[in-house]
Amino acid sequence: MQKKMDRYKFLDVLIVLGSILFTLVTITVFCFPGQRFDDALDTILLFQIIMGNAVMAFSFGRQNRFYQFYTGVILFLWGVFTFIFNKWLPLTIYQWWPVYVELSAFALLGSGFYKYRKMKLGFVFPSAALIGLGIWYSLFSFKIIPMSFAEASMIFGPILLISIAVLMFILLKMQNKNKKFIIEDEDDVFEEDEIPFKEFDDEE
Repeated sequence: MQKKMDRYKFLDVLIVLGSILFTLVTITVFCFPGQRFDDALDTILLFQIIMGNAVMAFSFGRQNRFYQFYTGVILFLWGVFTFIFNKWLPLTIYQWWPVYVELSAFALLGSGFYKYRKMKLGFVFPSAALIGLGIWYSLFSFKIIPMSFAEASMIFGPILLISIAVLMFILLKMQNKNKKFIIEDEDDVFEEDEIPFKEFDDEE
């Protein structure tokens, strides 16, 4: 048990360090849009990618924490995309930022499948919503829609709300026909030993 808690603590430390590195990169990229950074930023991104990959690798197994695997995937995907953006993609982070939302959706969907070994409605619906939001904001960040966000919201907002309602109705029908999509009440995402950073509280 102690060995498992030590591993949890080690992964939590990696998550915190990786999050700090990503915050530094994000602040730098947003403060200097259009500028390409070389060795310093690449090195930070490399460490972030390694930390995210390490968290994913060490969190495999039946008794490991969902949030650790999910955060590891996030750090890895965000780090890889930022590296690609910094090296080769045109435009600035102000156009590409919705991609981070979409990557978060795929990370959530994949992590839910990793935990339950099947697709669950509790992960599919928020993932689909995040992907939809990412695409929606991309239409404005890349100037695909030639109008302001406020004007588009007034025109397309009701259509979006109706579409969400229809999607929820379809998903509920799927849920009634196929119970494997449901996250049961006793099948909590955070089990007793999966509460984030619980091992640090236990030491107090």
